[in-house]
Amino acid sequence: MDDFIPITTAKKILSSASIKTGALSLEERADIKKVLMLLGHLSMENSIIKSKLEAATATNTTSSPPTNNAQKKTYASTVSEAKTKHTVIIEATDPDISDSIQTFSTFKAKMEKSVNVINKRLYNNKKVIIHCNSSQDVAKVKELLKEDSNIKATVPKKIQPKFIVYGVDRDLNDKEIKDLIIKQNSLEAFENINDMKVIFCKNESENTKSAVIQCPSVAWRHIIQNKHLFLDCSRLRAKEFSLVKQCYKCCRYGHISKFCRNKVCCSKCGGDHSFKDCQTQKTECTNCTHVNNNRKDVNQHIETNHCATDKRCPQFEIKKRIVEERTDYG
Repeated sequence: MDDFIPITTAKKILSSASIKTGALSLEERADIKKVLMLLGHLSMENSIIKSKLEAATATNTTSSPPTNNAQKKTYASTVSEAKTKHTVIIEATDPDISDSIQTFSTFKAKMEKSVNVINKRLYNNKKVIIHCNSSQDVAKVKELLKEDSNIKATVPKKIQPKFIVYGVDRDLNDKEIKDLIIKQNSLEAFENINDMKVIFCKNESENTKSAVIQCPSVAWRHIIQNKHLFLDCSRLRAKEFSLVKQCYKCCRYGHISKFCRNKVCCSKCGGDHSFKDCQTQKTECTNCTHVNNNRKDVNQHIETNHCATDKRCPQFEIKKRIVEERTDYG
């Protein structure tokens, strides 16, 4: 924090005549930059204190009388609530169970009325994924099947959420980025903060790059709520990042072009050529076309008149939702 200046000095700088007239020297410009960093740091500190106070008061809610004044939810808390899914994998252990339909029937016969299941997905490997209403329901399912000899319940391990920060100095390595973010943004007190890790970086310009960073959910919510980070001598924009792998050679999901063994497929028309060699005006998503070809009922067909790389593509939204379901947003 050596770059910060005393508040009294900051007040003098902001009230100086040269600020009002716009006639600023290079030295004064440098001082103003320090003032802005100070103000931003104070805002960050205030947010951290507020988060800790809210966490402390939350533990006493059972003894506090209800109030009619609903607390306004932050973007980060809303995102966390919307994406948190309480998932359980039901798997057959009895060899006489032939498919996932029978697996679910076995589970349903044992399921208690007190367990609230929102929906289910059947898979070909005798597995069923169910989404419960709460973590308490997940615990009930696990306890219910703990001694069962026909089926078993497991909770999938979730990955930590990610965020992307823009405008990072290209000279900074991954360790320096991590250490500076933790130190300059006063994140040391957050639980498991040393698990923070730079996943990858992508060059933006000759001098800057963007960095995708994974971190524990509590720190992630704090960062997303603030929308900015201090890094080195800059205040940089940060936002949520969901990593959906898509191959730009064949346009399929789940891998990247470096490891692709499929034929080239145009992301615009679905033809057997690359996007840069496309000569047609037609737009047809190869992934949505593939889905339609596997659906016998024409009424269930989906629109295909968009590029395979379009972020509004139904298949992209499905893959993104799957990634989010596997992420621990806290």
